[in-house]
Amino acid sequence: MGTLQSLLRELGQAGAGTQGSDLVADWLLRTYGLEGVTALHIHQGQLQPLPYFDPLPAKVTFTREDLRVVRAGQVDVRPGGILVALSGRYRARYCLWLHPVPARFTAADMELLQLFAHGVGLEIEWRIVQQHLGLLRRLQHDLLRGSLDQAYDVLLRYAVAIIPGAETGSMAVRDGKLFHVVAYGSYDEQELRDVAFDVADNRDVWYGLGEAAWLAGVPRVRRGPDLIARGGGFVRGGEYHTEALASVQSLQANIAVPILYAGEVMAFLNIDSLTDPDAFGDDSVALATSFAEQTALILHEFRLRHDVDAAARTDELTALPNRRALTRALPAMIHRAREGGAPLSVMLLDVHNFKAINDLYGHATGDLALRRVADALRAFLLRLPAADATPAGGPPSTAFRVLSPQPFVPGEPAAFRNGGDEFIVTLPGATPADAARHAAELRDVMLGVNVEGRPIVLDIGVAALQPDDETGDTLFRTADEAMYRDKQARYMASSGSPG
Repeated sequence: MGTLQSLLRELGQAGAGTQGSDLVADWLLRTYGLEGVTALHIHQGQLQPLPYFDPLPAKVTFTREDLRVVRAGQVDVRPGGILVALSGRYRARYCLWLHPVPARFTAADMELLQLFAHGVGLEIEWRIVQQHLGLLRRLQHDLLRGSLDQAYDVLLRYAVAIIPGAETGSMAVRDGKLFHVVAYGSYDEQELRDVAFDVADNRDVWYGLGEAAWLAGVPRVRRGPDLIARGGGFVRGGEYHTEALASVQSLQANIAVPILYAGEVMAFLNIDSLTDPDAFGDDSVALATSFAEQTALILHEFRLRHDVDAAARTDELTALPNRRALTRALPAMIHRAREGGAPLSVMLLDVHNFKAINDLYGHATGDLALRRVADALRAFLLRLPAADATPAGGPPSTAFRVLSPQPFVPGEPAAFRNGGDEFIVTLPGATPADAARHAAELRDVMLGVNVEGRPIVLDIGVAALQPDDETGDTLFRTADEAMYRDKQARYMASSGSPG
């Protein structure tokens, strides 16, 4: 018969799969003369059998009291068998049912079994840590491959997988004085769509550990009635609702995790159990803390990468998206127009006789003129309706727009600096007649815009996407030709010569 030390040494060297469980079962069967060993784990507030061990005898059932015995780390001898909690540093989440009770089960046997349970519990915890480290490495890989809006869903999915006791959750990202919900698990999509929470309320009422803990990123655990009592109001569509979300009533336990960036709470993670008030222990808090720290580092790196990408797609002078951004966005615009059967129009424009502004007043004034055109375009776009303001991945929240380098969402009008004094406005959902009307409205907007007392006049050409234009080349060539005709007509009207 091998010693317990030999078993634990072999267990530490065992690989993944059934090797470890075979070692444990074989040692117990030989040491205590048992007929069967059943392994169980705590899942959704119940003890549920695990594979690789013997099945649970038909007449054996477990109650909430048995759950408390396991969580207390006890070895409980009862008629028909022994319930053995496998606890190491933290409370047990796994246990064994040994049957039947040996005919002669001495105090020495109990002591040996308790040492066994603690040693195996430590081994289980070590393996869980290794598994979670692997998940964190995969998390970083998966995050950096996708876009920021996808990243929030990835983060939440991994958090639920990593934090013991987690069943579902939600994640919110800060924008000013509000946290906007950007990812959620099994909750009703309609309930959480476009929902935000006041930062101060979230910190002082829902989180409730005080500002020092908040700024230190300390996870907070609460359960049942206390959670419901602290469920505060929410914001939807700019309107504050004093009542709590209905889903708060379904919570049995919650871990609230502030996620810090540059010394401020940039995101807020809720990890929930819907079935077990005691789902979260010290191990849950420890892993939630580790996850929040790793997530903050990953999001920081993710943000830096996306900032670099955003800079590459943003015109430095006007802060409008540049030609590279247009090139990247155009295929999605065309695809949306084709799939939805909606029109797509563009306005191509430049500053009339821009060379004269540079020659008369210098390039600094010319740059100022371009910035004023960009400002006018931004103001003009705010007046236009969006054909479909919902991007493919879900609702466009303010938080997405603040944190994402994407300067627009598909379905919304957008302005780009094409280079030099040339700009492009894309108009999803606009017919040629709509585009022509918008061009006239833009000219009206420009009436009050000037530099050095000189009005800034635009040459504008409009065009619409044609059924046989797969790439948009014809669309922009047609708009360019229309802009040239507008320019020529203006020169002829003023009896000037093109320059």
